[in-house]
Amino acid sequence: MLKVVALGLASCFALSVEAAHLPEMKQLRVNGVDLAYVEDGSGPTVVFVHGANGDWRTWEPWRPTVAQRYRYVAYSLRYHWPNPWPGDGSDYSFRLHTEDLAAFIRALNVGPVHLVGSSYGARLVTRVAVEYPELVRSAVANDPGLIELIRDTPEGKAVLADRSAAIANIREIAMAGDTPRASAMFWDYVDWIEGEASAALANHRSLRPSIRCPTSAHDRAMTVFSLVTQRHSWRA
Repeated sequence: MLKVVALGLASCFALSVEAAHLPEMKQLRVNGVDLAYVEDGSGPTVVFVHGANGDWRTWEPWRPTVAQRYRYVAYSLRYHWPNPWPGDGSDYSFRLHTEDLAAFIRALNVGPVHLVGSSYGARLVTRVAVEYPELVRSAVANDPGLIELIRDTPEGKAVLADRSAAIANIREIAMAGDTPRASAMFWDYVDWIEGEASAALANHRSLRPSIRCPTSAHDRAMTVFSLVTQRHSWRA
């Protein structure tokens, strides 16, 4: 049975990361690649999944608070900073990232975890919760962009038209090769605050495969407790 609480939050991630205070970065071998992650604290494990053009640093403002009561774990998706590019990125896909996340949880070897994701990462979280409920204690999806839920409403059509136009412009620039500019435009469009742009520029190379990467609608109900929230401000 799906249990969902929908909240509207006035929010945006506040990312102000000082290198001197960053935790030690570790690596975990997952599906043939090494994925970078950080951890802190002890207790039940909470795994944080970043969105498009982000990396594990996206969640850094949350770490001190979460680590007081939980084992905080944040990782970078395949092809996101500082992970290597084992190829040309042509295999970058929602399916691949879904399987990577499931394998990452298994490799932690702690049993079911709490999952928290934002944007693209939120869709990964919900997909893993649907397909691999044995790996998930609870799921929190912030702004998962479940556009199929609003596609047929008048308001939804207007939002989707604006989104399609903006993404088409960003895609054109990215495909022309100017991924740093496209990344900056993407971050401006999704309205992240100053500071997040540093992560976007560090991951500008991943923008081209990510914007041509389709995500799939959910065809089954989640059986784990789930919280769905709407962007604009999560602050630690």
